[in-house]
Amino acid sequence: TTQPRAGVWSIETRRWMILALGVAGVWIAYSIRATLAPLVIALLLAYLLGPLVAFVQRKLRAPRWLAVALVYLVLIVLIVAGFATLVPILFRQASAFASGLDRILLQISAAAKSAPWLDALGIPTDAETLSDQLRAEIVALASSAPRVLAGAASGFLSLVFILALSLYLLKDADAIDRNIENAIPEH
Repeated sequence: TTQPRAGVWSIETRRWMILALGVAGVWIAYSIRATLAPLVIALLLAYLLGPLVAFVQRKLRAPRWLAVALVYLVLIVLIVAGFATLVPILFRQASAFASGLDRILLQISAAAKSAPWLDALGIPTDAETLSDQLRAEIVALASSAPRVLAGAASGFLSLVFILALSLYLLKDADAIDRNIENAIPEH
């Protein structure tokens, strides 16, 4: 009988190793699940911005770091301009809603009174009851403001993390590609 070569794994050993690596991979993914979404988004952003960086680099005949910096400068300006445009619109909408709330409640009350079956279902149709219920909901919503602000701060930090990570992935893309190619054996 021929002896198997030293260093070659049997099929059963390979199966156990694949299973162990799969379990380890799932465990690692579960352990870093909070960081996984921003990491995947950063990878996707770097992948999507790669052709744009290459285009800027080629057109300006600039080093890669400068092309990446220019693309990210434009991206950050667009994000800030988007927020600067949307935030005042949201505030105007909220203040218009608040100032017209009494009129809206009267219109709802008038429309609800024309549907007598609402009273049969126990749904209030008078403006005062609707106003009291709405105020209670607004108070409950206002009490969750700290949670909303914490979520907004967390979202902002995630955005900064995503942009920073994808920036470095783009800047060092050639070196990362080279290192991956060198890590994979040829046979």
